Amino acid sequence: FGFDLITGRVCLLAFAMLLAAMIYLAARPQTGPVLGVLATALVLATTLVADLQNTMLLEIPALAMAFLTIVLYRRVAARGRWRGWGEVVLIAAVAAAAVHTKQTILFIFPAMLLDLWFNQRGLLKGRRTWCCAGLFVLLCVPLALFTLKYGAANLAQSFGNLGNIFIAGHKVSPRWSVAGWTYYARELFTVVNPVIALAALAALGYGFFHRSLLRAHALWIGMIVFWYLLFSLFDNKQPRFVAFIVPAVVILVAGFAAAIAGDSKRL
Repeated sequence: FGFDLITGRVCLLAFAMLLAAMIYLAARPQTGPVLGVLATALVLATTLVADLQNTMLLEIPALAMAFLTIVLYRRVAARGRWRGWGEVVLIAAVAAAAVHTKQTILFIFPAMLLDLWFNQRGLLKGRRTWCCAGLFVLLCVPLALFTLKYGAANLAQSFGNLGNIFIAGHKVSPRWSVAGWTYYARELFTVVNPVIALAALAALGYGFFHRSLLRAHALWIGMIVFWYLLFSLFDNKQPRFVAFIVPAVVILVAGFAAAIAGDSKRL
C-alpha cells in the first residue's frame, strides 16, 4: 500500500512511549522510582534520542523492543526461576522481534549472558533457559538467511571494508586504527552530557573497589562493552548509533548514585 507519513509517525510515537516505560521498569529496581523517572527523562531528552523520536529510522523501535526484552528477562532473573513454558516462548519471541527490528541490537544478548553468569548461574543450569535460547535462534534463522541472500551490501558496509558503500562519510577511518577504535568514545562525549559520561567512568572506577556493585550492574556494563566492540568493528560508523547505549550509560550512573546514597545513609 506504500508508505504513509502519519502512520509512520504514530508508530514511532508508540515505540517511543514503549521505550520510556521499559527504561523506567528496567532502571527502577536499582535506582528507585525517583531516580528511575529522572533517568528515563534524561535519556529521552538527550538531543540525539529526541531527534530519533522524530526521524523515520529504526533506532527507537529497536531500543524499545530491546528494553522490553530486558525487562522480561530481569523479571525471570529477579525471581530466579521460570514461571512456565509460556514465559519461555514469550521472551524468545520478543527477543527475536527485537533482532528482526534491527539486527545490530544483538549486542544486548551477550550482556544478558554476562549478567546471568555473575548473578543467576542457577538459571544457566535450567532446561527452560536453553530452550528459550534455542527457540530465539530458530526464530532468527529466516532473518539470517534473508540477510545472507539479499543483504550483501549491508554486510559489506558492516563486516567488510565498504563502510562508504552508500554514503562516503560513513567510513570515518580504517577499521584497524586508533581513530577507528576511539571514534565512539569521542562521539559519546558529544552525544551524552559530558558530566554523565564522566560520571559513568567514575562509577566504573568506584565499582572496582566495590565489586558487588559491578556484579549488580553487570547487564549495563556488559551492554556498554559489547556495543562498543561490535560497533567499533563495523566499517560503517555513524553518530546515531551511539543512541543504542545512552540508556545503559544513564541507568549505570543512576544505579551507582542510588547505591552510594544508600551506603551514605547507612553510615
